[in-house]
Amino acid sequence: MKNIKHTKRCVICLLSESFPDSGLDSDNTCKYCRDFKLDKDKETINLNQNRIHDILTTTRGENNYDVIVAYSGGKDSTFTLKLLKENYNLRICAMLIDNNFVSRQAFINARSVVDFLGIDLIINRPSSKFMHNLYNKSIEGNMYSKDQLKRANAACLSCIGIINSIVLNESVSKKIPLIAGGYIGGQIPEKSGMLKISPNLFRESRKRQIEKLKNSVGKEAESYMNVESSNFHPIIINPLLGLNYDEKYIIQEISKIGWILPNDTGKSSSNCLLNDYAISKHYLRYKYHPYEAEICLQVRRGMLSKKDAMLKLNDIKDLEQFKHIDVKLSEI
Repeated sequence: MKNIKHTKRCVICLLSESFPDSGLDSDNTCKYCRDFKLDKDKETINLNQNRIHDILTTTRGENNYDVIVAYSGGKDSTFTLKLLKENYNLRICAMLIDNNFVSRQAFINARSVVDFLGIDLIINRPSSKFMHNLYNKSIEGNMYSKDQLKRANAACLSCIGIINSIVLNESVSKKIPLIAGGYIGGQIPEKSGMLKISPNLFRESRKRQIEKLKNSVGKEAESYMNVESSNFHPIIINPLLGLNYDEKYIIQEISKIGWILPNDTGKSSSNCLLNDYAISKHYLRYKYHPYEAEICLQVRRGMLSKKDAMLKLNDIKDLEQFKHIDVKLSEI
């Protein structure tokens, strides 16, 4: 795609001037770098780590499982499985949502990893027609706010919403006290290492989300987004927010348990064939890479070199390469 390399960026973290509220000053330093304090950042990571550790060592399920993991077959959720099993010996249920765009290698990885770790795997496949319609309306519509689009592209945000609901329902039906995700810093708020669900707040926010989706993709969204009414309220944990994220280390560690990096998912995903297409669509519309928040945070923390970060930020492909995706998404 043209003109990516000519984008004006922060001299410290490489955040682009097009990123919402980047606040680039006359020295080409973004507001996030001006506000960033390494000591304070480390305190937040340690706080997350301690809270997650306390929950993991004191909470056990009444039934078959201690924790359900929203598992994509990708590197981060795979490392999350490995950490929970090897460090805490939990009874784990891994749940993979097949969105009709999961890489073949990601499926192979998922099966290899759960077999190696001795973990149960559930694969849930929503209607392809529904998911295709959802992706089309998400990418072309205005379903998400500027703040939401700082953390992911519209297709990913919609997919995540469906995944979270399906996993939450599984947790409630099986009375699994913990839900774990493979989110990293920049993808969700930094202090989200452990979240206790407030029933009233959750109910109201979910109601608004369902109405928004129903207005965009129809009543069928309600069947995927509705959460069972119950007095059982699981705790959500994001273990990678308690670590100083290092992608190379994570890939090195999970390769020991049979995980292989896919060669067809681009530099910003390790499981999804739709992601590069959604990134290009996002960039065409908003002029910034939808993964800038997490990539640039890793640069600020010194966990990703500028060279490697720039390779990711410039990995925005021409939409001409994705005619097969357009054809597939038209199958609704």
